[in-house]
Amino acid sequence: MRVAGVVSEFNPFHNGHRYLIDCVRASGATHVAAVMSGSFVQRGEAAFADKFLRARAAVLGGVDLVVDLPVPWSLGGAQTFARGGVSLLNALGCNTLAFGCETADLKLLQRTAQLLASEAILAEAAEAMRGGMTYPAALRQSLLAAGAADSASLIDQPNNVLAVEYLKALTEQSSAMQPCAVQRIGENHDAPLAAGKIQSAAAIRALPDLSLAAPLMPSEVYRVFYENPGRLLSRANYETAVLTALRLLPDDAFDAFVDDRSGLRDRLRSAVRTASTLDELYQAAKTKSVTLSKVRRAVIQLFLQIPTDAAAGSPSYLRVLAANERGLELLSGGKITLSVVTKHSEAMALDSAGQTLYQLQCRASDLYALCAKEKRACGTEQTSSIQIIRPAAQSQPRPTRP
Repeated sequence: MRVAGVVSEFNPFHNGHRYLIDCVRASGATHVAAVMSGSFVQRGEAAFADKFLRARAAVLGGVDLVVDLPVPWSLGGAQTFARGGVSLLNALGCNTLAFGCETADLKLLQRTAQLLASEAILAEAAEAMRGGMTYPAALRQSLLAAGAADSASLIDQPNNVLAVEYLKALTEQSSAMQPCAVQRIGENHDAPLAAGKIQSAAAIRALPDLSLAAPLMPSEVYRVFYENPGRLLSRANYETAVLTALRLLPDDAFDAFVDDRSGLRDRLRSAVRTASTLDELYQAAKTKSVTLSKVRRAVIQLFLQIPTDAAAGSPSYLRVLAANERGLELLSGGKITLSVVTKHSEAMALDSAGQTLYQLQCRASDLYALCAKEKRACGTEQTSSIQIIRPAAQSQPRPTRP
């Protein structure tokens, strides 16, 4: 059994993701496991659809097993996101860590990872940040100062940044997984809609009508979203839920849930009293030294009330969202090193750290239920068990576009 793992958001799953999975299988993988962000994602937003629906779509799209990346890690910066994802793939016993990036030059990626792990580079970057520079800009400047122009250019691309963080996490966790870099094709991360059947997830999310996404997704995946429109994100519901929750927070919540030394928590504390849209809130809190992504993540951490130290370690259990027959083979293979949760009763048997994390996951699912097009009751985390997708589920014809 050769198990390849990917850390993903599938927000939503599209033809580019299918290409990555096909490349991984062509390289010799017999099983593909994905650690997937839950209902809130790394850019600091609610996901295109809830995690249970996206997990089902991913298995129908070619993944064998989908495991939840809990919100403290899915909402972290690139380093936190990668650390949490890699730790869960290690716990699953994966042999390979595969990732899509703008370059397939693994040696350059590894050399950049080594540079960004060096104390000298990090110290110089920290000094630049104290002078008002953002973290990405400070890293780029430090690499240029070290004579590593190729590495500085490399980290201009977001998937390259994640690739470097995956490689750093492999080293830090003494992982036996072998890295596999796959060259991205089609449109770049966050690129607007263009010609072709491989588009960025951002372009798909921005489409005014779901039917326009049909050529951009595997047919089985499109069907999942087409048949469940009420579980897709409503931007209006999301904005109202977040702004309402933040206005009701006591002052001390900003200290408990925003980890920052640049004054971000004070700007947010003030901005939530005046902003009438999320964009107004972001712009009021943002400065030249703080990226927009960091502001967004801080807002969602407040919304979900995630303690600032929640992602200090690694996830303490594996929450399995969906699997096919090969995925079930992974679960019964005997190489898993964390407790596996496929339903609520198994979560109730977790230790205190696991229980604390599970309650945080329940809150995230309950609040996402207010953000969907059709608002749902609390309890989806507790009532949702593993989805087992059989081959027959993939043989139905695609519905006619609405």
